[in-house]
Amino acid sequence: MSAASNMQPPGQDRIRSDAAKWFAKSRSGAMTKADRAALQAWIDEDVAHSEAYLQISGLWDASEHVRADPAVLAMRESALSRYPAAQRQPRPLLIAAWVAGAAAAALLVVNLVISQTAEPAFQVFRTGVGQTASIGLIDGSRLTLDTDTTVRARMSGRKRLIYLDRGRAYFKVAHDKSRPFIVEAAGKSVTATGTAFQVTADAQRFEVLLVEGSVRVKMPTNKTTVTGEQSATTDLTPGTRLSGGPGAWTLTKVDDQDELGWMDGQLVFHDKPLGAIVADMNRYSRRKIVIDNPKVADRLVYGAFMAGDVDQFVRALVDYRAVSIKSQNEGAVVLTAP
Repeated sequence: MSAASNMQPPGQDRIRSDAAKWFAKSRSGAMTKADRAALQAWIDEDVAHSEAYLQISGLWDASEHVRADPAVLAMRESALSRYPAAQRQPRPLLIAAWVAGAAAAALLVVNLVISQTAEPAFQVFRTGVGQTASIGLIDGSRLTLDTDTTVRARMSGRKRLIYLDRGRAYFKVAHDKSRPFIVEAAGKSVTATGTAFQVTADAQRFEVLLVEGSVRVKMPTNKTTVTGEQSATTDLTPGTRLSGGPGAWTLTKVDDQDELGWMDGQLVFHDKPLGAIVADMNRYSRRKIVIDNPKVADRLVYGAFMAGDVDQFVRALVDYRAVSIKSQNEGAVVLTAP
């Protein structure tokens, strides 16, 4: 590779510097409404601005879980000790430089997809099997991704748009009436302005759990409304969950603390069919649980289990004589009637 190919475009260093300063200010907790508007205007001004900010933001969040690692802290202190305080870079630039180095050690896979259009760029986040991640967005909102989840985020001056391609995510939305926060998943949309809610989307189910505030869920339908739209809307209240599949929807009151247990690594089930529980447990481990008896899969189970701990889960079922182990290996455990 020639030296010329490594050169940055004119102004790229300045853009990265500005992005680092904006990111540092957003992390400080001192951002005012005017500051957020100025940040959004700067991002919307040029796709290069959006790209630079997303790179810093994404890498920082990707490496969040390694920032407290003793080895990383030791390297940081060693680097800082080489220079007198007066000769050090301003903090925003230190943040940007640190993020670039630490991201290489991060386990969370974060892909930044930059589209060369006038629209703000998409930011794409993915978690692998058994991983969870907490991510801060440009507008001050925060999302927490469950295992094996993919989301795409685009922040613009008109709306905040999230695509949940698969998996489960919890959204803590920064209040902004002028820009609705919209989550698109499985052909449905969930709209909020400032609230906390969870959305689950996979091949078998679509669920929305509202924790606080209010959301409106829009679903396609075969009936045409008076406005000409072929869709139905449902407004949720805190502590309710909308769930279902094609043609069958239920709205129920739930304990949101139990529903959000996965954020602390715990899955809580109340009289849920064992087959459905196994499907949830299998999302957190590459070692799968298989039930070879339909009657066993239909049994209702109540309990709390550590996400991804297959051995503990199976041992509890065996101890309570709900199942017996038919066979097992490194890839799977087959359960049958006791």
